[in-house]
Amino acid sequence: MRTPAILLFGLLASLGCSPSPEESRQGKTEPSLPAPTEDAGIRFKRARVFLLSDSDRKSPEHLLAPIIVHETGISSEAKQPGWTGGKEKERRVYLLRSEVQINGAPHPQFAYCWRYEAPDRPARILRMTLDSSGYPAIFEVITGAGELTALYASRGIEEAAAKEQAAVLPGKQYSIEGNSEVKVAGLVEDGPVAMGPLVYVSAGDRRIVSLSCRCSPSRIDKADDSLRYGLITSDGSIPASAEFAAKLPTSEQALRALRIPRDF
Repeated sequence: MRTPAILLFGLLASLGCSPSPEESRQGKTEPSLPAPTEDAGIRFKRARVFLLSDSDRKSPEHLLAPIIVHETGISSEAKQPGWTGGKEKERRVYLLRSEVQINGAPHPQFAYCWRYEAPDRPARILRMTLDSSGYPAIFEVITGAGELTALYASRGIEEAAAKEQAAVLPGKQYSIEGNSEVKVAGLVEDGPVAMGPLVYVSAGDRRIVSLSCRCSPSRIDKADDSLRYGLITSDGSIPASAEFAAKLPTSEQALRALRIPRDF
């Protein structure tokens, strides 16, 4: 689908990134396919931006860690995301790694999970499935109860699907979408290296309302703070949460909803 990128470029922790050398040579400034529309109107007037702390630029799990953008609400409660623990050293995102077979080949999966201090202790999970080049291509937004609430695809997998499929199916917007009740909420542009997306979380209900590439234009007017979170992995001093692992469903529902290209 693409030439594999070298992960040594490091974690791009800013809200934007430079175009790839290939795009620069071709003079491409706009995507070749229509931009996603369902959540493209999402925009925050103010937000807090949470970045991974102590990142390892050689680690795929750090490179793929999301930048979490919390909308800042009007009320004092909404201004504080209420992340479990609150303090920087206690703001934790748990990583669960797995593997899924697609077209007869194994593909790594990275699930980033976090929880909020609230009466029902809501949790949010973003699971990414990588393509054969090591880029995130399928993005599942999942609740702490294991419910798939939104499905996103990368620009690269959509372009590959468009080359294989005769047409977009009736009632669908993208070539990657199959004959399923689950729709693709939008496309995430491909960056110059494999990296995690920006995850936009609304104030109040703390719901993930959009994903975008770090290369895409920012959807916030003003950043109130740039804060940090810690990544908890299975080989760290704090074990990954068994609670998340128990609730995390397989990707069967998401994969059934997609017409995945042969060269995925």
